[in-house]
Amino acid sequence: MAQHILFVTSQYVKDNTAINDNVDSDILEPYIVIAQKVHIERILGTDLYQKLQADIVAGSVTGVYKVLLDEYVQNVLAQYSFYESLPFLNYKMTNKSVLTKDSDNSTAAGIEEIRYLQGKVRDICEYLAQRIHDYLCANSTDYPEYTANNDSDDIKPSNSSYFGGLYLGE
Repeated sequence: MAQHILFVTSQYVKDNTAINDNVDSDILEPYIVIAQKVHIERILGTDLYQKLQADIVAGSVTGVYKVLLDEYVQNVLAQYSFYESLPFLNYKMTNKSVLTKDSDNSTAAGIEEIRYLQGKVRDICEYLAQRIHDYLCANSTDYPEYTANNDSDDIKPSNSSYFGGLYLGE
């Protein structure tokens, strides 16, 4: 797997969600990558997202950017990582088939139960993502990258973190 600059560790995700410590970090990390790329970049916009990554690589996350990362981004990323991994934690993909993990002392959750749990986690994610949006709007002068996404390839920050499930166009 290619090296990714992650905003959280798999241990952080386990410590801040219902994911058990016995879940292998190698299983969890791809979902952290997905959650960060799909959800966090959409919330922050490309420029602020890349600024945080560059600061992490340089070891220079300080001031308002540290507050943003520690108090807001890491929390929502942990929840989105849980959301993305939830349907797959009970399955193992092999070259022969998709296997369901089983134990003598427990019963695997059904798809409806997993969907219910995923919906509850999504509600938490949306709430926390909205808090980031509100914080960034209230402190936009501290984060010039938040409104600087001018390149056509840039992802502009989302105006809303809630999705009602029905898209009516522009």
